[in-house]
Amino acid sequence: MDTDTNINNRSIDNPITVIEELFQKNCQSLVNQTRSSPFNQNTAASEEDELENLNIVKKWGITDHFEKLLADDAIYQSLPQVRSVSESDASIGRLVRMKCMVQDIFDPQFYSGLCRIKNTNTNQIRYETNAFKNSIENIGQDEVIDHHFEGVTFERGMLFCIPIPCQNNWAVGDLINNNNNNNQQEKVEVPATTEKKSTKRSLENDDIPMVEEIKEDDQKIKKNNNNNNNNDSTTTSKATSTSMYEKESEIKKAYNYPISGIDGHLSPFIVKTYDGKDQEFKINEIVEFVGVVSKFSPSSPTLDNNEQIDQMTDILMNGLEIEDQSHKIPESLVPQLHAIAYRQIDPYLLPNSTTPFNNNNNNSQQSTNQQPTIESILEIRKELITYLTNQLNGDSTAAEYFLVYLFSKVYLVAQGLCLGNFSLNVIINQNDQEIVDTLEELLQQLVSRSHRFKMTVDNLDDGDIIPFKDYDRNRIVSGLLQLPKNTHLIIDETQLREGTLHKQGLRNLQAIKDLALFQRVEYDFEYHPIEIKTDIQLLITSFGKSLTPAFCQVKLNKKSLEQIKKEEPSKEKLNQFRQYIGLLMNNGLEASSQQVTKAIEDDFVGTRQRDPDTPQEIFHYWLTLARILAISFGEKSISLERWNYMKQLELKRII
Repeated sequence: MDTDTNINNRSIDNPITVIEELFQKNCQSLVNQTRSSPFNQNTAASEEDELENLNIVKKWGITDHFEKLLADDAIYQSLPQVRSVSESDASIGRLVRMKCMVQDIFDPQFYSGLCRIKNTNTNQIRYETNAFKNSIENIGQDEVIDHHFEGVTFERGMLFCIPIPCQNNWAVGDLINNNNNNNQQEKVEVPATTEKKSTKRSLENDDIPMVEEIKEDDQKIKKNNNNNNNNDSTTTSKATSTSMYEKESEIKKAYNYPISGIDGHLSPFIVKTYDGKDQEFKINEIVEFVGVVSKFSPSSPTLDNNEQIDQMTDILMNGLEIEDQSHKIPESLVPQLHAIAYRQIDPYLLPNSTTPFNNNNNNSQQSTNQQPTIESILEIRKELITYLTNQLNGDSTAAEYFLVYLFSKVYLVAQGLCLGNFSLNVIINQNDQEIVDTLEELLQQLVSRSHRFKMTVDNLDDGDIIPFKDYDRNRIVSGLLQLPKNTHLIIDETQLREGTLHKQGLRNLQAIKDLALFQRVEYDFEYHPIEIKTDIQLLITSFGKSLTPAFCQVKLNKKSLEQIKKEEPSKEKLNQFRQYIGLLMNNGLEASSQQVTKAIEDDFVGTRQRDPDTPQEIFHYWLTLARILAISFGEKSISLERWNYMKQLELKRII
């Protein structure tokens, strides 16, 4: 067998042996130069001084070896993906990959980077490391750790990573098929954050009132009462689903998920990083790691039935109540992965993109290889607008603005402006509340990540919405707004009823407002907030003017008396729609010609002259709208034709 092939196979099937060989190769050369009596303190100190240079794992050649291995895309694609305890158990000792969201960054962990092993019979000495494993495993029967040798302490980063939240079924379908897993992930639609926190801190801020009354008109209250009467007949069925919801809420809390409904068979991971690269990671970003899952007891509980899920939740909840961050969390419930290589995933790329491991963010290459022709773009856009129009009560104007919302993406933050943000408020009629379900289904079909938050007084007052720092456990406790970029979040205000909003509810509402306008979330660190920039696309549904501010409001047409033909597109057509959105939204725009720029400026000046009350911010809004429209047409800059198209849409929307 070819030597390179043999090394590659061993690197995949038993990477720890390859890591140990690379370590021994570099370690032994230095030991040979300074070897003397193991009881000579001066010599031992000299050894430590020289071996201290090995605290950067990169010098051992481990990272370079495996990155070169992963440059072969066929090898990278052949690695199994792990997402759960059972999949980790099946892949222990092998090279695996895992895609996740960084939920928290722990303090670095110190470990024995170098220790000396002595054979008690022969006095032979060798050296071992704990890098890429939790403990030294291959100590022979006649061997002991030489405690006269103080060893070298290294440092590794530690991340708490969770399954990517809000993923829609089509976005994870290929992953499930590749793993030969017939139990497809299903998103359980439950209110995201109605459970009460076990502990709350009293945060003082005199600028925020303690309570606020939320009132509705008599018509809404009457309708709500009618709904309550109708709901009496379904009490039994709702009671049946309550236990499932409570169980999901407990799993959410135990695993520190931002939302309920993540598949209970999935598991978070503690990821250990080397080379001091933990500073390169940011919370909420999507990362793919390649590494080795550390060994754990095969008798640990699995997730094959409800009883074992309950047992897992109880153990994990108890484990998370301690002050220590990670090594006390049961490894059989939260597997540990030692990362050998990694790549940050562009959240705006299509989830099933097959970009090589070492070429993740090369959008230009993806665009070159997959960019459709302008004719096909126009055809797909026309078909998509037709489909959206039929779904939205035949309202073609609402369909255009919904498409703009799908394409929205923050491309620049400057001088307090969040350019590219396009939060959309869809105002619906009282008798057409099912349209919210339609909007939710459209997002599930067209984008990779989406979630619906049912805004109620209880959810605002008691929901886990703002992430906060729990200093007792030294953890960031997740909330609804801790989501990766390019996640579409429906704020469903049609669920809102009359009630009193208290202090925590007002804070949560303000956090949603800040997200809608500025794409920022202030994480609560008790003594000071930490501002996290994000890009979560907000779609607000309401019966009238919404509590949540939006860049644009569209009033949906009433449901037509004539039955609108709603044909579901084929799977191939849906894939075309997704490719169209996913590819074009990453396209940038060139500056418009001087002639077009002058015409746009003159149009705005003329508008201000005709109506002096026109705010200057409207110009920013028009530019954003025209920019996204141009991208949706596959154009490279804002043309005068596209500017006029935007103005015509605005006239239809306002009328």
